[in-house]
Amino acid sequence: MRRLITVTGPDRPGLIAAISRVLADAGADLEDISMTRLSGNFAMILVARHGEEAPIRDGLDEVSRRLGLFIHVEPSVEAPEEQEANGFVSAVGPNRIGIVAAVSKVLADHGANILEMNTRLLEKTEVPVYFVRIEALISADWEAVARELGEVGAQLGIEVRLEPLEQSDL
Repeated sequence: MRRLITVTGPDRPGLIAAISRVLADAGADLEDISMTRLSGNFAMILVARHGEEAPIRDGLDEVSRRLGLFIHVEPSVEAPEEQEANGFVSAVGPNRIGIVAAVSKVLADHGANILEMNTRLLEKTEVPVYFVRIEALISADWEAVARELGEVGAQLGIEVRLEPLEQSDL
């Protein structure tokens, strides 16, 4: 059985160690992990396979109470479909509400699947600057996608670019 586990809460040392120890002790194999800090908050999502259900849930409940974390466990997709990004979208400019909504709508309208996204607000400048970095699988007309992303950028007063990514040989 594969489980999708999300963990959020205030960041501090030892969180990954505590969570991974519970999973290892229950016989769960860590298959995939993504972790980041978001403005002082810890956020991690992982896929674990195998392991005994009761020790996993009991151990994570104890870690949650002890460290003030929110932990959610649910079944994961059993047969993941591996996808590789072929497009890179970047957006940068003065911070505006709706940048992610507008850029992701263009991609969704063209059936693109966002596989990775990171954003960052830089407030140490005179005018706060917002950065968006997206890796996506795009099978639509690239010229149309690029044109519409450019239109979104012009409307929001930011620079939006679409560039191809090289495919790996794996």
